[in-house]
Amino acid sequence: MNSPDSDQTKEMDIDIESCNQSPTTSAPATSVTVTETFSSDSATVFKVPTEKDTLKKRTFHSPCGSDELEDLSKWKFAVNTERKIKWVLGIYCQWCEHKLADKRCDIRICKSDIHFPSKLQLTDMAYSLRMFLTEARKLDSSEYPPRTLYQMILCIQMFFEKHKVFWKLLGKGDECLTDLYYTLDNLMKKHTGNILVKA
Repeated sequence: MNSPDSDQTKEMDIDIESCNQSPTTSAPATSVTVTETFSSDSATVFKVPTEKDTLKKRTFHSPCGSDELEDLSKWKFAVNTERKIKWVLGIYCQWCEHKLADKRCDIRICKSDIHFPSKLQLTDMAYSLRMFLTEARKLDSSEYPPRTLYQMILCIQMFFEKHKVFWKLLGKGDECLTDLYYTLDNLMKKHTGNILVKA
């Protein structure tokens, strides 16, 4: 903190009306010197705008077209996030193909084509995700760490949101989502012994 000795003083003229005049009496504008004290490390000092300043022509960005507005309204993620989402979707699609090759495949998985989010049914998708989390494996056939399973669900949820399908997959407002929540929670506790998923 600067000491009082380091403060500097700047003067500026302001036109004001006398506040002590009677309401029925108008007083001419008078020039008053206002002394403003400010710290020496202040970058700028407030300047009262004059009539000349207010008449200056303001500049704006070049006209914004509908294409630019449309692009700005799209849901976008950081590059790394997009890569993670693409990686998770790739694993999920491979799992779906593996399941569909089995004639005994549950019909709910057949209906869970993630490429068309707007046509999905929440109950079918939640069921498929529960099975996916349980069966997903790395290339060396080892299980994914608990945190990776959690991030997989978040990536799929972000993919849905990008396509304007707003499902809170780890919420418990719907029975099928409650089942998904506890499936993930129990898989994570199986490895860590702790509850890592928050409601």
